[in-house]
Amino acid sequence: MPDVWTLTGNYFASVSVFGKVPIIAVLLAIIDMTLTLVHADMERRGRLWRYFGAIYGFHFSNRLGLPVFFVLLTLALWVVAIVGILGACTWNGSRTEQWGVAAVGLLIGGRLADSWKSHIELSLKGYRPNPGLASVPLYIAEAVVLVVIFAPGLIHDWFFAIPGFAVGVGVFWLLVPMFLRLLAAVLPRHQPWIAGQPMPNWAREH
Repeated sequence: MPDVWTLTGNYFASVSVFGKVPIIAVLLAIIDMTLTLVHADMERRGRLWRYFGAIYGFHFSNRLGLPVFFVLLTLALWVVAIVGILGACTWNGSRTEQWGVAAVGLLIGGRLADSWKSHIELSLKGYRPNPGLASVPLYIAEAVVLVVIFAPGLIHDWFFAIPGFAVGVGVFWLLVPMFLRLLAAVLPRHQPWIAGQPMPNWAREH
């Protein structure tokens, strides 16, 4: 069976504008995963979960917010990057580029939806400062770069790319708000954060 380096090169050549150049895929994956970590760390330092909880009117504890919004989400996006950019689904020698293309679509949709729904839209509404907003331009730029680089695969396997994109959008546009509404329904309620005013003190307390 060919080694992972060769399989990654074969995958990247079949779905990207580059030829069989696995080093480019590896560098792109490193950049993507680093950007995910930088963005997630900004959200961690700004306690994004507290920010969300204040908007929805409930106290979001660090014990729940840190593992969900920093650890779990970061690891999930890293896995998606390994599948989509490095073609991990092809490492057993099988021709399953479609799952890689779906993962690329998920990355693109997730980057754009997270940028708008979790950051730009809320900041425009007056909920400031928004944790992670500073790295949003990099997220959007990366989404554009991924579209350009993986255009051949996205076009050829559009039947997988579109659902992947929809899942990425759905995670941040639907799943995260639903999760927050569920917590707001079962946890003690507080007066929600009024847009344009400072975050309420109850949301800042540890």
